[in-house]
Amino acid sequence: MNNVFPNEISDIGTDPTTIEVIDTLDFLPLLEPTSDGANAANTANPENASVNSSGTNSVPAINQTGAVTNVPSPQESAVPPQTQPMQPTPGVQPEPTPQPIEPLDDKKNKKGKKKKSTTPNPDKKPHDTLKKVIFAVIILLLMGGVAYGLYFYLSLARKNHKIFTLKDVTIYVGDTISHNINDYGDFSKIDISSCLITGLDSIDASTPGTYNYSVKCGSTKHSAKIEVLSIPEISFATKVVYKKINDIPEIDEFVLTSNEYEYLTDNISLKDNVKSNGVYGISISVSHSSGSEKLGYAVLYVVDKAPAMSLSCTSKTTNKTDYGYSVTDYFVFDENRKNLDYSLRLYNYQYDDELAFENALNNIENNRITIDGRSGYFIMDTINKTISLVAKLDNEQLKAENNETLSETYTAINSYYVNTKNYSCSN
Repeated sequence: MNNVFPNEISDIGTDPTTIEVIDTLDFLPLLEPTSDGANAANTANPENASVNSSGTNSVPAINQTGAVTNVPSPQESAVPPQTQPMQPTPGVQPEPTPQPIEPLDDKKNKKGKKKKSTTPNPDKKPHDTLKKVIFAVIILLLMGGVAYGLYFYLSLARKNHKIFTLKDVTIYVGDTISHNINDYGDFSKIDISSCLITGLDSIDASTPGTYNYSVKCGSTKHSAKIEVLSIPEISFATKVVYKKINDIPEIDEFVLTSNEYEYLTDNISLKDNVKSNGVYGISISVSHSSGSEKLGYAVLYVVDKAPAMSLSCTSKTTNKTDYGYSVTDYFVFDENRKNLDYSLRLYNYQYDDELAFENALNNIENNRITIDGRSGYFIMDTINKTISLVAKLDNEQLKAENNETLSETYTAINSYYVNTKNYSCSN
């Protein structure tokens, strides 16, 4: 590049302004170093005045006050100036170079892993948490809806499977066979309008046996059994019951049977009978679940003092035409084992067959039976086909029959009947 300023004055001309500039250039060696780094060496060598310390050309210019300044050339303005490192001053400790501060988010722990930032996220809005909560609630509601739908579906499916149970049924000969479906099981969970019961027409209710039947509801079918039984023969035994005046007995005190029977009697007569001493005949209706029923008879003995113990002594049996005959003397004692004078004599008729027994029971009137001219209240045993007429036996009669030698104590009576009369005695 050519110098901007000419070397010879002749090329400038005679313009007085130009001449003044040239005159001013004579003072350049006396100027101090400029701020761009030019030193005093430029003053000693005027030829180097056009080049600054950075190696770029500069153009001297005069401002309005007349001071001379260096104006960078176009090339200089395009290249940034190079910074010279500062030289340490002798005897002065240099200041430490400040280290750049690492952002909090870029800190790492001892293991070299980046720590989770605790700096609040400026992009996170307060509504973000609320949106998450609402989203979680919606998910829970959806899950609940799905669970309820599944439950409803399973319930509906179970109902459609026609859930019901059947039971085995027992009837007796002569009973009417029910066609009511509810008598054969539990149908509470279904609509029985679509159910069909089959097999009932093949059951013979007059013949004992086991039969099968079925119930079909929709596509579900179950089967069970119906058992036809013979009407059971009601078997029971009655007895004499001692009660103190105004002490009303329970009906089952008079009957010796199992729990499969039910007993009925006239409670009014029981209440009336216990008002005074005496022997009373009681009629009892004994029934079975099959519907069969039989009438029984017993004896109530109302006394002033309730017995503490008893003794029963029975003679040997004498065989008659239709029955075996025996006599039982029944004694009761107080707590001192003394005879209370409430003794009874029972005339026992044990029949050989059922027909003779039933025929004897046809001779009953007002709870009294008559057998071989003897009449009175009685107790009965349908198992052993025995009827026992009951009569009072007081101490005066006992003494008259035994020559006034019979004592009133338990031990003496027991010994006398066993050893003298050859009876069998038991408590």
